[in-house]
Amino acid sequence: MTPATRPPVRLDLLLTLTRLHREGIAVRMTRTFVPSRQELLAIVRWEKRSARELEQIFEAHGWPGPDLVGEVGAEAAWWIALLCDRQTAFQQGAHRHLLEAVERGDAPARHGAYFTDRLRMHEGVPQPYGTQYLLNASGAITRYPVADPGLLGLRCHRAGLPKVAEARPADLRLMALTRLPRAPTGLPSLR
Repeated sequence: MTPATRPPVRLDLLLTLTRLHREGIAVRMTRTFVPSRQELLAIVRWEKRSARELEQIFEAHGWPGPDLVGEVGAEAAWWIALLCDRQTAFQQGAHRHLLEAVERGDAPARHGAYFTDRLRMHEGVPQPYGTQYLLNASGAITRYPVADPGLLGLRCHRAGLPKVAEARPADLRLMALTRLPRAPTGLPSLR
């Protein structure tokens, strides 16, 4: 569909998604680079609430793509779902909805790549696209291990990602995990 022939955006859903996105950014803007226990609890409360509200949208509409919520709403939905780290079952379902949307052309492949990497990291499996980094307790930033690094450039190209997605500290602060990933099998512990 061209933008001129798209149905009107569902403003109620767009408002929900932008509210959750705004709240997510606010709760992740912690006083220190590594969140305190109190700040972490606030993040987890946001994740639970966001997962509940997004799940209702998925049940009623599937993945909220640009035709339903506009580009801004679609980007917000991806960001919110990606960061609900302690909501494992929700994230797995959201990932399925997202990959279906990518197949239909209703979501960019880069969204699927980031989400796949995030879930692989949670499972303790090396990531295929190299998008995820660890924020260690000391504040140090390290890339989570990548599967078959020799093919990283090709995989990133196919997903519409830069050859090597370098992390900036400001991005990592907002994208930091709220739980430790499982240590990758066959690799040294990251804890």
